[in-house]
Amino acid sequence: SLDLAEDSATTVIATGLVTELAPLVLEDDRSAPEAGNAKLRVVHGAPSAPNVDVYVTAPNAALGGTPTLANVPFRGASGYLEVPAGSY
Repeated sequence: SLDLAEDSATTVIATGLVTELAPLVLEDDRSAPEAGNAKLRVVHGAPSAPNVDVYVTAPNAALGGTPTLANVPFRGASGYLEVPAGSY
């Protein structure tokens, strides 16, 4: 069960293997990004994958340098990232 506050925004993600599902409850930030930007949040939802690095890059760009998010564990969720609008 989940108690939701009035006027709140919440994301609930079912995580884990089918036999071991567990909810990941995240409070949403509904504030608008700066003009010309987009907001995103990254969630590692693959139970059989190790910790991951996340790179926010142009499509098909080679990965290298410092990741945008490093060593994200299963069920790890980033804060909201604000990036220029575009294709990634």
